[in-house]
Amino acid sequence: MIRLSVIVPAYNVAPYIEAALLSIFHSEGIDLSAVEAVVVNDGSTDSTAELVASFIAAHPKWQIRLINQSNQGVSVARNIGLHTATGEYVWFVDGDDLITPTAIQHFFAIMDIYPGMEVIRTAKPIRFTDGNNIKSKVESQKSKVNGGECCQGYELFNEPYSNLYLCHVRFVWLREVLEIHHLQFPVGITNNEDFC
Repeated sequence: MIRLSVIVPAYNVAPYIEAALLSIFHSEGIDLSAVEAVVVNDGSTDSTAELVASFIAAHPKWQIRLINQSNQGVSVARNIGLHTATGEYVWFVDGDDLITPTAIQHFFAIMDIYPGMEVIRTAKPIRFTDGNNIKSKVESQKSKVNGGECCQGYELFNEPYSNLYLCHVRFVWLREVLEIHHLQFPVGITNNEDFC
């Protein structure tokens, strides 16, 4: 069973895509058979598609799918990935993003403690200027899962949450919720579409 589908829109990200995929499948402390990556190549004119195809061939045990489409924009690519995903949860991560080795482990811990949680929000983003990374750990107590807390949906957009940086990569969604309510990225918006 796929617990998490990582949806990766990719447009001309040849220098970054392999590292992005490695960061997903080099996750610590999880069963990798519970994770899939859905890469949607959005009409790249560089070697992105070829690199992903070679990566898939080199790692046959990892569940990675490549979808090639003509260039239609990142929102369409994310929506295609959503409709193709089979995981219980979905996470939208860009082709030039890297995730920390324990990120998925944290998400799985939250899923185990709170089955059916509709939205899991990541911690406040931290920018590193020196190239270093921070190791984190999954808290074992139910009340302290990664320092998280539960809130009602409307609270997410009210204080104290509204002043936090809200963008697509900060949220892991129960796929069923997005499908039932026909939620997807708006097509035709080229700037800040991820905030929508």
